[in-house]
Amino acid sequence: MTGKTFTPQYIRIRNDIINRINNGELKKDQRLPSERELADAFGVSRITVVGALRDLEAQGIIRKVRGSGSYISCSTVDNEEPGEMFGSFFGPARITIRHGILICPPQTLFIVKTLAALFRMENPDIKVEVSMLNPEGYVGSEDPYLGLIGAGTPPATGEFFFHSDYSALNALHPLEELPGFEELVSQLVPGAAFPTMNMNDEPHIHAIALKTNARHCIVNTGFLARAGIRDLPETLTFEIVDEWCERLGAYADRHPGNYGTSMPLPFGWHYVIGYFPYLWGDAENVDSSAQSFLAVLESKSCRRGLEALARWHRTSRPAPPEEDDLFLFGRIGMVFSTTRHPCHLNGMPFRDSPFRYYPIPAAADGMRSASILGNFSVGIFRGGVRNEEELHAAWRWLKFLYQKRAQYPLSLEYDFPARRDAACRLAELPASQRNTIVSTIAGAHPQFDFKNIRAALGVFGEELRPCLLGKITPEQCIARARERLHDIVRL
Repeated sequence: MTGKTFTPQYIRIRNDIINRINNGELKKDQRLPSERELADAFGVSRITVVGALRDLEAQGIIRKVRGSGSYISCSTVDNEEPGEMFGSFFGPARITIRHGILICPPQTLFIVKTLAALFRMENPDIKVEVSMLNPEGYVGSEDPYLGLIGAGTPPATGEFFFHSDYSALNALHPLEELPGFEELVSQLVPGAAFPTMNMNDEPHIHAIALKTNARHCIVNTGFLARAGIRDLPETLTFEIVDEWCERLGAYADRHPGNYGTSMPLPFGWHYVIGYFPYLWGDAENVDSSAQSFLAVLESKSCRRGLEALARWHRTSRPAPPEEDDLFLFGRIGMVFSTTRHPCHLNGMPFRDSPFRYYPIPAAADGMRSASILGNFSVGIFRGGVRNEEELHAAWRWLKFLYQKRAQYPLSLEYDFPARRDAACRLAELPASQRNTIVSTIAGAHPQFDFKNIRAALGVFGEELRPCLLGKITPEQCIARARERLHDIVRL
């Protein structure tokens, strides 16, 4: 299998060390190579290795000895499921359902499995088996759910994004047909439930968001000051970003190991959606339809946005991909479009934060840029439930996840909770940062979620990448993308 992986680097390092312990390559009490040696071996920064070792130490897999290094603390890594700890309370389960999740930090996976055990405390006859579907991350544009749907072996429930591809295959069960749906939706924020089309072009609510986020810009004020940028405006314009990119790029050229901006190049459909807010023609007329997708490409501001993005990529000396930790530690000046937050990266909160958040600037005067509301949703797969009893067991499990105590990612993350009364780590951020993020989410438009959206984003990404690199002009990018999208985006 070839292609670029989409797994956080520290997770790959952590998993590699665990695998070496379990296969006997690394022995108990053996000293690990130094952080610098591990960084060289994996081809990553030392900061990334520190994050992986911190996770391993927190789980008791390694121990650190001051002045000596890190040592293996166990002969094997105990993979006992949290549910097994409660096994003595239950007899055999009458119903077993599977719940799939995509790549996530190890602590989140453990929490989900613990919640499955707590669910069984309330529902002794139902056992929920939780598994990570892509422990090695995305490769290219592949989606593990699509493969499982094609093989007829999807889980009963799953967590995912861009679920309209599954809806179009009739792979998801309509949720509005299930008891208690309206009551659940009334407890959620607007945009948490939106219709997608099935194979017969009939709209249904096929999934509901667990959490939401939207795109914004982040700058490191300390880096900007070192580059001579001290008087920061209240809002950004394309002209301001032009000036900043030249200064940031010049500073990075004079100081090796520093980078002006983070502008990841698309691969497949990944990273593409983050650049769309720079291309809007008129945000007020944008919705989640295929027509709006094409209307963005046909707008005059799309060309202006592409010209600006290519110019900024050329002048700002962008960082290598997947080096978000460099921004956290002051080695990158500006992130153009992200839903992530610096405090996220290694679980390090910053009270006196060097970061400032901005809405993404508009492509033309008098127009408003629109961030896209990202939804990380859950739903029920038809092929994962064999009868009505399993269907209702799966629905009971999903409703459990929406209980306040079951908003499991939100104690660890900065995304906005879908449930109105749930809390998250946004509350820990300074008010100026929190308010910008919440305002961006409140003003965001629903994500493009029509049939073949993943393929459409992938096609546009294949043309956007050479445009950012200056290999084709914005006009060529738009013309080539529209020609190729004709057969993919069906109006």
